[in-house]
Amino acid sequence: AVSLGSSIPFDSLAAAVRAHQPSVLWLSVSHIPDPAEFVSGYAQVFEVAQQQGVAIVMGGQALTCEIRQQIRYAAFCDTIRHLEQFALTYRGKITNA
Repeated sequence: AVSLGSSIPFDSLAAAVRAHQPSVLWLSVSHIPDPAEFVSGYAQVFEVAQQQGVAIVMGGQALTCEIRQQIRYAAFCDTIRHLEQFALTYRGKITNA
């Protein structure tokens, strides 16, 4: 696992996906000052992740239903327990492949 920190610009996230080639990218979003800008910037990260075969898992209190309806991701987790269960299931699929 690699933590990139907080408040990472979308272009830096996209570059990190290209550089690290993870199987899963977890994004926790706690504050969105401009929803339209967030949706647009996140779309760039999603496209890079799609090209690299990276599953994006989202969470965080700022991801309202309205915003979630405008973006694409593999899973949304309300709690860290949900993320844990996703990771266990996902890991099992990778090791059984």
